[in-house]
Amino acid sequence: NVFSRIYKANNKSLGIINVQQLYQELWKQKITILPPNGTRNRTKIKELLYRIAQMMFFDQHIFVSEFQLEEFSEELRYLESERLVKKEGSQIQFFHQTFYDFVFAKQFIENGKSLNDYIKGNGQSLLIRSAVKMMINYQREYSPQTYISTLENLFNDLDISYHIKHLALSTILFHEIPSKHEEGIVKQVISSSFYLCVLFFQHAISKHWFQFALDQNLLSTLNDPIPAITKVSTIDAKEFQVIKEACFFFLRNASMSNYPGAWDYVLTLNDQILTRNILFVNQDWSNPLSFRAFESCTDFEEIDPFGYYHTLDNIAKQNEDYVLKLIPPHLKDHHKKNNSNRDYQERDVLKTLAKKTPEKLIPVLLDSLVTDFNQIGNDKKLIGDYLYMRVDLQDKESLSGSHYLYRLL
Repeated sequence: NVFSRIYKANNKSLGIINVQQLYQELWKQKITILPPNGTRNRTKIKELLYRIAQMMFFDQHIFVSEFQLEEFSEELRYLESERLVKKEGSQIQFFHQTFYDFVFAKQFIENGKSLNDYIKGNGQSLLIRSAVKMMINYQREYSPQTYISTLENLFNDLDISYHIKHLALSTILFHEIPSKHEEGIVKQVISSSFYLCVLFFQHAISKHWFQFALDQNLLSTLNDPIPAITKVSTIDAKEFQVIKEACFFFLRNASMSNYPGAWDYVLTLNDQILTRNILFVNQDWSNPLSFRAFESCTDFEEIDPFGYYHTLDNIAKQNEDYVLKLIPPHLKDHHKKNNSNRDYQERDVLKTLAKKTPEKLIPVLLDSLVTDFNQIGNDKKLIGDYLYMRVDLQDKESLSGSHYLYRLL
């Protein structure tokens, strides 16, 4: 476990969010802190690690022979003691394949080699994806200016395969707070490729990227029948629908996360199907604009009863007073309602209210039942009406059917 080897008791958070940062901290603690000279010095140990990575790359093998590294015997023992390498007989390998990728990427970038040449020289194989990702991430911190020019060369090179560009773009989008230069690259890339445009909506999940999408008017696809967010002129109806769906899920994720501007944009949607879909999955009702979006769907219950009551149930878990104001009209003439599906839809809402605020629900239920009682014909008595005589008030498990209000009360 790498993390347990670098964790310090006096450091509550190392701020590590990916493998790259994990290995950078490991390198810092096991290599950088060593003295520059002496028996175990960081210069020779760094040289040894780079040598091993280069030998593995040229031989295309995960092992190297210790006999080829005799001049580094002391350094090799140190790496073994720190579990950075492991030995099986005379064969040496890194403790994990991803650490090889990290070391190889580190020496590659520090030696100023061309990423495009490396990609092409290895046949743009799927096997180099991990190393390419490490190179891009390491260069971002090692040399920001070179990093930007490397990305520009990669995306502008027509000979670079899509899967490599896909990897490069997703690597950029992983960063929650991109630089202005990265934003410029992303803007250019997604405007010239249908597939990379879809990828943006699928992978750009941070608050900053959502604001970028608003600033660039990328969400206009949801209201505009013409795909204006990409310069690709050959997009057909099916492809446009793919972009629209990806854009919708992008907006929905932002709304669920309560990103600034997300609910404002939901209120501008022309298609209420999209609005109802967002409301259906929303769990956080702390934003007042989410209630405005709910209220804008005036025919929600009529069109989608299940979705309506499911949404009410989610609201009730955080704001029971709001739901208590809405629910009474739906309980009128309850004695005439025999739709079991509708009963099911109301049931969870009422259960939630009964659990959270029974003292406020009791008057609502009582008013509904009084309304029921007033529907009894003049020639009948309550005790003789079959609608009420068959209600088993002792049945606390079953809250379905036309009697569930009585049982719940």
